[in-house]
Amino acid sequence: MTGLSEYSRTAALEMVAGDPGLLTELLGVFLADVPARLRLMENAAAAQDLATLMHEAHAIKGACGTIAAMGNLQHMQALEHAARNNNGEAVAELWVESLEQMHLLLQDLHLDYEALRHTHHP
Repeated sequence: MTGLSEYSRTAALEMVAGDPGLLTELLGVFLADVPARLRLMENAAAAQDLATLMHEAHAIKGACGTIAAMGNLQHMQALEHAARNNNGEAVAELWVESLEQMHLLLQDLHLDYEALRHTHHP
């Protein structure tokens, strides 16, 4: 899939042994879970709550791995690392970039989820 993010349906399908039904399910879970986690991260960033940022970045990093969103995984990994090291300046910088990349990913995933859902679950 060509979109705004680095997400690739081909790579994501490889993660689930080519099972479009399983990918559809994983995308649905991702889309249901990650926006709430991003809101928690926004609040934590505003409050400079590095522990919450670290925890949520770790959770989102894992979710990105399940759908082969490796660029986003790397953004979250860097953010998690900066928060763990109490590097507030790096966290602030990484947060802005990570949030932008996550919003692009969510847009692409929503489109792909709808396409898969209509193709494989009429």
